[in-house]
Amino acid sequence: GNREWFEILQKHHLPALMRKPIAECWGVVFMLRAAWSFNRERCLSLLKQEWIESPGRDEQTWQVLGAQPTWDVETTEMACRTIRRSNIALWRVNYEAREISKTTPQLAPRLVEAFLTRELEKLEAEPDTRPPNFKPGTSEFEQKFTIALCHQPKQRFDRLLEHSNDWHGLDDVAVAAPAEFIRIMWPWFLRVWSHLPGKASKVVFEFQSHGFFERSLDENREVHASRIVVALLRAIEGWASESPDDFITFSNTERSRDSMFIQRLFLHGFRKSVDRVPDACLTFLTSDDRRLMLGTAEFDHCDSITLIQELLPHLKTESFKKLERAIAKWKYYRPGVYRREP
Repeated sequence: GNREWFEILQKHHLPALMRKPIAECWGVVFMLRAAWSFNRERCLSLLKQEWIESPGRDEQTWQVLGAQPTWDVETTEMACRTIRRSNIALWRVNYEAREISKTTPQLAPRLVEAFLTRELEKLEAEPDTRPPNFKPGTSEFEQKFTIALCHQPKQRFDRLLEHSNDWHGLDDVAVAAPAEFIRIMWPWFLRVWSHLPGKASKVVFEFQSHGFFERSLDENREVHASRIVVALLRAIEGWASESPDDFITFSNTERSRDSMFIQRLFLHGFRKSVDRVPDACLTFLTSDDRRLMLGTAEFDHCDSITLIQELLPHLKTESFKKLERAIAKWKYYRPGVYRREP
């Protein structure tokens, strides 16, 4: 960590030492870690010159990058590149993301996205599981019933969310820079979502459900909830609270998706801005009849009712009548489906 020694060695000796076998490079790692505070520019140039193009040096690169007192766009991109092509563990990425979030919060989500994209690509490379083999004589009904009940060819994608409790503190990263967190993480989320089959009633007029997503929203204060889902929720709420106009612009581009989870996520955002943009909240609620039935498995209207209750004190007379008309014409069943009279 001596400045004078670093200046003597940095021009010729350090590059030569950085090219030695990995086992002989750890002394250089400690020297570079200490030098960030007094010669950041040279540390960065040495990494770019000697190690960043060599995947075999990723562990050393990661160790050096982690010692920065302050991160910038260039070093964050170097870290993301290292994460994408290496086996840097989740807990290490999570730790650095949380540390970065303390000083440059808009950069921290990039590390999270790099790690999760790496893991998603591994799952995408795996084949779907095949249906089970049935014994001769198994009826067609039994085969279809068993496949419908037990065969889940895309279940591996659930693991990205179900086993995400190691992302401790991820919601703090999301709250620190909510808009940036959503902009960076949303494409990743949609990519995961595209792999998971949705289910919707053929009778009830509702959005498609994706099971675990919605359950995590229901349990967002419980230890069993997905930390990734909770982080998305906190980011949406924070963005809507800090900048409702920007949040509305974003939601306008995404809220046509047939997903109970996405609709409920946006509803939670609108709840945070209901006093400032009540007309936008009303438009969201009434522009699709299915939004009047957003809620939990136990009470499928609870989210919609809560938003209505919070919205009512801020509505003018004409807007109140618009809401009243929307509720009056709402139908529980899909068009063309009729209940059998007793």
